[in-house]
Amino acid sequence: MQLTVASRSDLGRVRTNNEDFLLIDRDLDLFVLADGMGGHNSGEIASRMACEIIQRELLDTRELRKKFESTGRGSDIKALRRAVDHAVATACREIH
Repeated sequence: MQLTVASRSDLGRVRTNNEDFLLIDRDLDLFVLADGMGGHNSGEIASRMACEIIQRELLDTRELRKKFESTGRGSDIKALRRAVDHAVATACREIH
């Protein structure tokens, strides 16, 4: 399956800088959008860090993804979900 991806982010009417960050990693089939915490200190840094940490944590899932794509087994998708949950939890912990 071929995906076409586009993105757009808008400051809105209140903010002077954009704190959102989008990561697209075609090798991992990974798309992560981190919404910056407008009004909080360093929201743009936290959103970038979140995306980068999640990407780093999911680098080792290539084989698991290939296995799921070839088998379609529920146990494989559950393992992928656990890996994503772990990556997001790790990002939260490291940023905090």
